[in-house]
Amino acid sequence: MKIGDAAHISELSNLARGEVQSLSNVTSPVDPQAAQKKVKDTLAQKGAEIFDNVFAAAQSSLDGSVNAVKDAIGNADKDLQSQDKLGNTQIQTLMSNYNEAQTLASSVLKKKDGTSNAVIQKI
Repeated sequence: MKIGDAAHISELSNLARGEVQSLSNVTSPVDPQAAQKKVKDTLAQKGAEIFDNVFAAAQSSLDGSVNAVKDAIGNADKDLQSQDKLGNTQIQTLMSNYNEAQTLASSVLKKKDGTSNAVIQKI
C-alpha cells in the first residue's frame, strides 16, 4: 500500500470513523478535546506504522538498485581490463614487428655498404 493511494486513504478514513463511532457510543459525558486528542494520536500512530512500512520497502528497493549499479560497474571494469589486456598484446606484437624491421633494415644497410666497399676495392 502506498501513501496517498485509495487503499491508504480508505484505511485512514475507516480508522477515523471507527474512533468517532466508538466515541459516539459512550453515554457518559465526553471531553471533546480528549476525544480529539485520542483520534489524532491513533491516526498519528497508524500513519507512522504505514510510513515505516513504506520506508522499509523503499529502502529495500534502493538497496537492490545500489547493488545492481555496483554489479554493472564491476562488469564494466572487468570488460575494460580485458580490452586493455588485448591492447597490451597488440602493442607487444607491433613492437616485436618494429624491432624485426629495424634489424632487417640495419642488415640491408650493412650489406649495401659491404657491397659498395667490395666494388670500390675491385676498381
